[in-house]
Amino acid sequence: MKRKSAFKVCLLTTMLMSTSAFSATTVTFQGEVTAQTCSINVNSTTNAVVLMPTISVSDLYTSGTTTTAVRNSAGLTPFTISVTGCTASTNALTMYPEFLGTSVDTTTFALGNTASANAATGVGIALYSDSTGTQQINLNGVTRGAALTLAANATSAEATYSAKYMATSATTTAGKVTSVAQYTLTYL
Repeated sequence: MKRKSAFKVCLLTTMLMSTSAFSATTVTFQGEVTAQTCSINVNSTTNAVVLMPTISVSDLYTSGTTTTAVRNSAGLTPFTISVTGCTASTNALTMYPEFLGTSVDTTTFALGNTASANAATGVGIALYSDSTGTQQINLNGVTRGAALTLAANATSAEATYSAKYMATSATTTAGKVTSVAQYTLTYL
C-alpha cells in the first residue's frame, strides 16, 4: 500500500513539475497597424531568383596579378525592387527595403555561399543600393538599403539595386554560388 501511495506522490509531483515548466514559457507577438500597405517584389516576383552571370575565378584577381584579394568583386547584376498596390497619399512616402542575409561574411558583409553541391569557396554575393555596384549594403543583422520613394498620389514605385560576386577569402575556387537574403519593407 505504501508503494502505491509513494508512486502516486511521485507521479503527482512529476506532473506538477512538468506543468510548471511548461507554464513558464511565453511567446510575444509584435506587429504594426498602418494606413499604408504595399506589395513588395524583386524583379516583379515575390520570391525572386536573381540570375548572376558566370564568371571566371580570375575575374576576382587583383589587376595585373594571379591572386585574389578579399573584397574584389565582379559580375555586376542589377535587379529591381518595386512596390505596388500602395494607398495613394497627398504626401510622398519614404520606404526602405531591409535585408536579412544568410551566412553573412563578417569581413566583407557579403552573403555567404550556401550552395550544397560543387560549391565555390571564398566567394559570396554582395548587395548594393545602386545599379552601378558602388554603394555596398553592409549586411549585419537586419540591414536597411537605400530609400525608395513613393511619390505623392502614386500607388507604385521602383528602384534599381545590384549584386556582385565578392571574394570573401584570398583563396577562391570555382564552383556553384547560391546566396539567400530575406527582405521586407519599412515605411516611414
